[in-house]
This record gives sequence, C-alpha cells and structure tokens, in this order.
Amino acid sequence: MAKSKNHTNHNQNRKAHRNGIKRPSTGTKISTKGMDAKFLRNQKFAKSGKSNPPTHKSQRAKGTVDHFGKALPASAVKK
Repeated sequence: MAKSKNHTNHNQNRKAHRNGIKRPSTGTKISTKGMDAKFLRNQKFAKSGKSNPPTHKSQRAKGTVDHFGKALPASAVKK
C-alpha cells in the first residue's frame, strides 16, 4: 500500500494574497502593568525633561542659547 500525503502548502500563498497580507494593528497604548518599576520611574522623568519652556525656544531662535539652554559665548551669537 502507498504512503499517504502528510503535508502540502498548495494554493495557500495565493489565498493569503487575494485580500492582501495586512500588518497587525498596533494597540493604542501598551500597558505598563507588571513592567519594571525602576524603568517606569526613569521613563517618567525622561519624558518630562524633554519639553523646553517657551523662553528657551525664543532664545534659541535668536541664537543666544544652545539647545540645552546654556548661554552661548559672545563670539558664537548670531548677528
């Protein structure tokens, strides 16, 4: 007696591409429940430290301070 067929992938690729292979949808926000507390605490401080007060933005536009908020030397100030 002949052996029976164990597996085939025939036509599966065509069927999958008929409606297109979609990327998995990402959730709105990943839960931080159960994450490392030390990491979350550092992440919170890193996010809050990213924003600059509006005064720094206007001073940067003038060229009197660098992107860290430190005053530039007089020789480097734009005229």
